[in-house]
Amino acid sequence: MGFNCLLPSMIGHGDDPNSHCSMGYHDRYMGLDFIHYLTTLYPDCEIVIHGESMGAGTTMLITGESLPRNVKCAVADCGFTTVMDEYKHVTRNQISPLLTPLLPLVSKYSELRGNFNFSKCAPVEAVKNSITPTLFVHGEADDFVPFRMMDEVYTACSAEKEYFTVPRAGHAQSSTLAPVMYWNNVYNFIKKHTSI
Repeated sequence: MGFNCLLPSMIGHGDDPNSHCSMGYHDRYMGLDFIHYLTTLYPDCEIVIHGESMGAGTTMLITGESLPRNVKCAVADCGFTTVMDEYKHVTRNQISPLLTPLLPLVSKYSELRGNFNFSKCAPVEAVKNSITPTLFVHGEADDFVPFRMMDEVYTACSAEKEYFTVPRAGHAQSSTLAPVMYWNNVYNFIKKHTSI
């Protein structure tokens, strides 16, 4: 679409030396640093934040922060409500329901190790503070981040917002299963908020 793209590895991914990820909790601050860096170099730049899955969680967490006018809009593709809700869903449905009661203890251990509390990593709360126009996307057959979570974050979002869903798309499959529909919707949304 004519944009220059910045594609950072998230914490605990790629060459990052951390042995753990933060599911977007700490990554949002890295995102804010990148935004500040870009706006310092290019004061008139237009920024679109686009994330999928954990990247969508990070995108929503970033939009809950105070952002410069350069951030024009965001796309959150198959994002979760809170890490605790997501971990409960995965534990119950893909590991063992017997482990679900241990999650508060594991969350406390994570926090004590300097990572994060699973309930405090809450995109559904962050979007309540957002003023960034946001497009929400979700595959209707997503069984990893359940489809119902899109309704929750969409309803909670206080910014201008739109959404679309992709029938039969599982987790993070919307853009590959229905690429024409996906990118047309994304393009049309971005076009409303930028000068492309």
